[in-house]
Amino acid sequence: MDSHRFVEIVEKFKGKKVAVIGDIALDAYIYGSMNRMNPESAAPLLTVYEEQEEHRLGCAGNTAMNVSSLGAEVTLYCVIGNDSRGAVFRKLCEQNNIKLVAAVEGETIKKQRWFEKAHNYYLFRTDYGESNLQQIGEQAQEELLKHLMDSKYDAIIFSDYNKRVFRGDFAQKVVSLAKSRAIFTLADAKPGNASKFRGVSVIRPNEKEAREMVGSDGNVIAIEEVARRLKQGMEAKYCVITRGKEGVATYDGGFHAIGTKARKVSDVSGAGDTFAAALTLSLINGATIVEAANIANYASGIVVEKPGTATATSEELIERINEEE
Repeated sequence: MDSHRFVEIVEKFKGKKVAVIGDIALDAYIYGSMNRMNPESAAPLLTVYEEQEEHRLGCAGNTAMNVSSLGAEVTLYCVIGNDSRGAVFRKLCEQNNIKLVAAVEGETIKKQRWFEKAHNYYLFRTDYGESNLQQIGEQAQEELLKHLMDSKYDAIIFSDYNKRVFRGDFAQKVVSLAKSRAIFTLADAKPGNASKFRGVSVIRPNEKEAREMVGSDGNVIAIEEVARRLKQGMEAKYCVITRGKEGVATYDGGFHAIGTKARKVSDVSGAGDTFAAALTLSLINGATIVEAANIANYASGIVVEKPGTATATSEELIERINEEE
């Protein structure tokens, strides 16, 4: 692999326009101390004293964050609640140069993670806004689709977390629009929704999801055959499967296996979003699928070395490429 070629591709990320569509959530990280047992219960339950709270963009919001962090212009399409959680999410988008196009409907999802601060122990998670999830309404779909039709993008990333946005036929409407305008598309899809993204440029699941999509439980079928079947079934130009410590598998009519680039894993949260963002930006800047997968692998390798849901910058990516290659 040629590091100079990789760097040239990454340097072209700036100025590209990308739409990210999907389910969003407000990620909250609460750090506190545990000083005594809870006196209100006979069971050995701890009392956590909150000392610090951080908020980040979650789910498709994290994908948009990664696109922005890598230097491209990004617009995030989603549904959001008219609530305090939604207000915080909107403010975070403004602070991170993310244009938000949101239909107001239902509640804003929040995932609140609790940590013991001194040793950074992950204690538990509290979720809000997921008790009555329903597919987005026709009015919300029309609102988002109209804005998409009135805009110009180099790429569209579908960031599917199987909450609301892609439960109906919205994905098919956007895929049809993109194909009519020759816009590059990448689907980071959940198995239950995979067929709704048929016709995208790239289908990008992890290995467990890919095997489920082609009806292969366990490791009975070789990864090469899983990738081939998935590309064919999805009518995609490329199939890219992330495999954790095993690296990445790509298929474009030929199979390629690429090793992992992570040095030390701290937290894998959101690494798939980073990979999708870097892969998309590489491919729309002329990279081959193998070059793009290598660059995306470097980007996700950077973020898994950071605690929590994190992002990689184009500067960090270039530095890592030069060090490794």
